[in-house]
Amino acid sequence: MTDIDTTCEENFTCSHIEDGTAVCDCVNGFQLDEDGACVDIDECASGTDTCDENADCANAHGGYLCTCHVGYEGSGHACTNIDECAIEGSCPANSVCSDMVPGHICRPSPGYEMMLIGNKPVFIDIDECARGTDNCHNMSNCNNSEGSFECTCDDDTYNMDQDGACVRDECTMGLDNCGANTDCTDTHSEFTCKCMSGFFGHKDGAEGDDCAPNSDIETMPGLALDMLNAFTDHFVRSDKSKRITKIGAKTAATLKTALGKANSKGKGKQCLREVSAARIAEISTMFTDQAEDLAAGAITNEDEAVAMVGDAYQLVIDTFFTSKSVCTKYNVYNKNVNKVKKEMKKACDKNFCFDYKP
Repeated sequence: MTDIDTTCEENFTCSHIEDGTAVCDCVNGFQLDEDGACVDIDECASGTDTCDENADCANAHGGYLCTCHVGYEGSGHACTNIDECAIEGSCPANSVCSDMVPGHICRPSPGYEMMLIGNKPVFIDIDECARGTDNCHNMSNCNNSEGSFECTCDDDTYNMDQDGACVRDECTMGLDNCGANTDCTDTHSEFTCKCMSGFFGHKDGAEGDDCAPNSDIETMPGLALDMLNAFTDHFVRSDKSKRITKIGAKTAATLKTALGKANSKGKGKQCLREVSAARIAEISTMFTDQAEDLAAGAITNEDEAVAMVGDAYQLVIDTFFTSKSVCTKYNVYNKNVNKVKKEMKKACDKNFCFDYKP
């Protein structure tokens, strides 16, 4: 009997039919060529393989091999995506894993950014405050934190309003620096000071100065007149003092009226200098003391007395009235003061004056 295993050539399989004849057929994965030899079928090239679309086909002797692409897993005939994000440690700290098909990507967590150290990605905190990318209000403080930032106020005296601004009512809380006799008005960012109605002060109290009653200013000319009256009572012949007193009284009345108008809300206000309450009080005290000195004989020399009275009237002009370039009636007021000085000098030049007499 013939050995059937040697009847057929390589890559053939032998079988018997009913009459006992041996038949040689190509084994699976092979096919007859033109020369009658069984040659390998390249299933990958012919497209007869059953590899998954996400697999690579590799021809083999008498068959083929299916291998899933990177990022997929399975038999090769069926491949499914690998979810790397489900695998712990797929991404570094401070990053978020996003699954791709295939593969995955590591994106920065909010508040972080990626940088490479060598070829290794690391994710570091973004200092939004330093970069100016925060959304804190300009009336608040930005404090950086890991992965974020916080908008805060200086201290607990502030509240954060709906716009994120740190606000407080300094007036209500007594944190303002407004002076005496002023009104404090709270504003969004700070506060303002203003002299109360009926009071006057440096820059209308806006810089924290005390405000004095309007009447304190308007009494200045009257105090100067008190000095003149003390002068005429004790340094001028009584029969020659009436004209001095009349001119002095008229000038004091004119200046008082001018100061009253200047301290009003009308046009005259432009004539008034900004004078602090402390300076007003200082001048008031000085005039009162000098009037008392003239009356009591603390000043005995007539020339000294004349100069003291003239200087008092002039001080009212120089202290409380602006220059002639601003105040249209400045020259009128100054002319009246000069009349007082001139009348005293005229009387004394005619020897109607003398050193102090009780």
